[in-house]
Amino acid sequence: MVENKFVRFLHTTNNDKKVKNHYTFFTITFIWSWGMWLLPIIRGLPINNPVMILFYVCGGIAPSATGIILAKRKGDSYLRSFLKRSLDIRLIKPGFYLFIFLVIPVTTFSGLLLHYSITGLWPQLKTLDTFLENPLSIIPFMFLMLIFGPIPEELGWRGYALDHLEQSYSKITASVILGFFWMMWHLPLFFIHGTYQNQLMHPSLFLMIDFMIQFYPLSIMMD
Repeated sequence: MVENKFVRFLHTTNNDKKVKNHYTFFTITFIWSWGMWLLPIIRGLPINNPVMILFYVCGGIAPSATGIILAKRKGDSYLRSFLKRSLDIRLIKPGFYLFIFLVIPVTTFSGLLLHYSITGLWPQLKTLDTFLENPLSIIPFMFLMLIFGPIPEELGWRGYALDHLEQSYSKITASVILGFFWMMWHLPLFFIHGTYQNQLMHPSLFLMIDFMIQFYPLSIMMD
């Protein structure tokens, strides 16, 4: 009986440490990012201001930077495993590439259809109009999306946080929890003039809601 109580104590202690690990990640990431983005919001300055760009970028790299720092603190062995899981494209099964390149267009078009079914109007897509007028402009856009999207974010969200969440929860539950934090992390961007998120609010609040809700299914599908 004493032995069983000791085993339960160790199990509880280990679970507490796991929970502490992933919520430490979320705490640092939110304080870092939201702290940087607070100045552009308070000052009301647009994102094209050079100083504001610096604050925007410094806040945007927080998830991956935090993930790398915490992974390093867990030791060189974990850091190597973390980097391999995050960067080695050979770990992606061939069939998933089709899914990767289809999921964003399909979900975006579904959102547009839902918007049309509710309002009877198609939202104005200025970015799409620009690409249609100059198709080559999509190349630098894709480069910027890569630099300001997956690279500064995903090493943290799915490289570190999801790995630790799945040690305490099922895959679906871990993905839903991550989806919530991923969604809330983007919230301040709606109040920074000139960001993509800020532009979504002007034509329709529905687009803002659609943008926020998408993080739940995306988080599950990207697991």
